[in-house]
Amino acid sequence: KLKNLNEATASFNEEILNNELDNYLTSSCKHIPSKERISLLIKDFTNKEDQIDLINLIHNHYLHKVKSLNKIDKYDDYFRFLLLLLGIILIIISEIFSALLSELFLRRLGSNLGSRL
Repeated sequence: KLKNLNEATASFNEEILNNELDNYLTSSCKHIPSKERISLLIKDFTNKEDQIDLINLIHNHYLHKVKSLNKIDKYDDYFRFLLLLLGIILIIISEIFSALLSELFLRRLGSNLGSRL
């Protein structure tokens, strides 16, 4: 129950949603399927302009949150791709290195056996 817009905004910035309200809304919507629309019923606001401002504040807050999560997801995909390439390159290097080492040991072993005979 909010009486005015100030209770919904952060203490030091009136353009940011209050963390407590954000956590409440997020936890209330956890079990709703992601494709389903969410409706909020805002009542008991005395000022109609404050009610519209709250609607815009909530909408903008989650719009920015979704955009930032999409950016993180995009960079996460790039990072995974780079790790995949690095892994493939390291496997190729290890195969070449192990072939080189085995060739060196076989030659050394062969030369040692030849000198003993």
